[in-house]
Amino acid sequence: MRIRNNATNLHDYKILLLDDDGKYVAKKVEVLKSYGYQVEGETIVENALMKLQSDTYDLLILDYLMDEMRGDKVVEAIRKFDKDLYILLLTGYAEAPALEIMNTLDITGYCEKSNDNNQLLILIKSALKSVDMMKKVKKTRDGFNKILVAVPNIYKIQSINLMINDILEELVPIVDTQNAFILVDNITNYENNNRDGNFFCGIGTFEEGFHAISDELLEQIHFARSEKKINVFGNGIFIPLSDERYGTLGILYVQFNNKAIDQDLVQQLTIYTAIATNAITNFLLQNTIKAINEELQHTKGEMGTWYVNTVETIRLAIDAKDHYTGGHSEMVSEYAVKIGRAMDLPDKLIDLVRDSGTFHDVGKIGIDDGILKKAGRLTEEEYEEVKKHPQRGAVILAAVPMFKEIVPIVLYHHERYDGKGYPKGLSGNEIPLLARILCVADALDAMTTDRIYRKRRSLSDTINELKIGSGTQFDPEIVEVVIQLIENKIIDIDD
Repeated sequence: MRIRNNATNLHDYKILLLDDDGKYVAKKVEVLKSYGYQVEGETIVENALMKLQSDTYDLLILDYLMDEMRGDKVVEAIRKFDKDLYILLLTGYAEAPALEIMNTLDITGYCEKSNDNNQLLILIKSALKSVDMMKKVKKTRDGFNKILVAVPNIYKIQSINLMINDILEELVPIVDTQNAFILVDNITNYENNNRDGNFFCGIGTFEEGFHAISDELLEQIHFARSEKKINVFGNGIFIPLSDERYGTLGILYVQFNNKAIDQDLVQQLTIYTAIATNAITNFLLQNTIKAINEELQHTKGEMGTWYVNTVETIRLAIDAKDHYTGGHSEMVSEYAVKIGRAMDLPDKLIDLVRDSGTFHDVGKIGIDDGILKKAGRLTEEEYEEVKKHPQRGAVILAAVPMFKEIVPIVLYHHERYDGKGYPKGLSGNEIPLLARILCVADALDAMTTDRIYRKRRSLSDTINELKIGSGTQFDPEIVEVVIQLIENKIIDIDD
């Protein structure tokens, strides 16, 4: 079957001629009918308006100068209930300038009234071509609007069975059919890596299932798929679901019992099928990505757990290197949390500063034990080696996504408020707030515990050291908070 071109059949269009001259109307109606037009004549305006409201007409031929009502008033009345009717106005040359009438009235054609039928016939033919074009535009627009309405349902996240069912359900109002089916194959089950076979969904005649398809239709399915092109056969049309990535995924078949398959219908079906195919390929991609992500997450989870355990082991190893610093990380973490809470930080930041305190010295794993346990003053070279531990710690922690947010805190916890710290020499608010808190918490535990190179400071000396360092080594606001916490015994330090 060939696709039908939309050809203008004169009898398909209804024309109404309104003129208060009965003889003129009768004569023109007779002439137009002789040319194959479906035309009615009317001499009374009220009757004509009733006809236009109760029935569908494609063209109104209207006399401008009538005793009952002038043509422009008739047009005004018509436009209140019909904005699209093509109106061809007839008028005598002396009645009104043509251009003025076209600009003033909501009409689409103008003709000088005369006994010459040729001009009128030419204008009617031209008008009906315009009407035909407007019908096509409206039909296409309405079809596209229906497709756009259908798109959200097609693209919603759901199983492949529900998706192809929705594709068929949304197709019905677009092309006005009751018999159709969609066949989708090559769907991979990503959970067990085997083929599920074909997915079939049918409506109307094909609702019973795949066995409702005749051998003849099966041959046409094979032809449309292998040729990868639309195949019109009998009263139905086969459209392959073709995608550049996956090839031909299946076929959409639509059957029409009392409807011609014209170019407009094929165009709408082609667009709709492309959207449906894209939805199916998106489903395939989503499942592929989901399967890959699940595998990656599983592997990543195993590696992440192993790496976190490794970092924790490193931290414990560092604390175990010297009994003087044993438990240092836990105390720094505890102090940092108390400071953060006193500053009314949100829970998320409290958690970050807790973890930062726990792992802040993990970079010391690369420092020689002789330097870490040295009782005397460090040489310049030894001190430079110690100063590398924030950067080393940041590198170690950066390898695990879950530590991403604590990396800058660990990296900058030895920066000074006056800009004389390391590793970057940041100052003031350039230093992250949690790093400034960690700096004070780290120093506080160092002051109040015995070290191999000195004895712990007294409570009063500790507070005095904090005050001396305020504004130089430490953030003054944080120092005030810490001193208040000590005085209120929230940070309890044995004197």
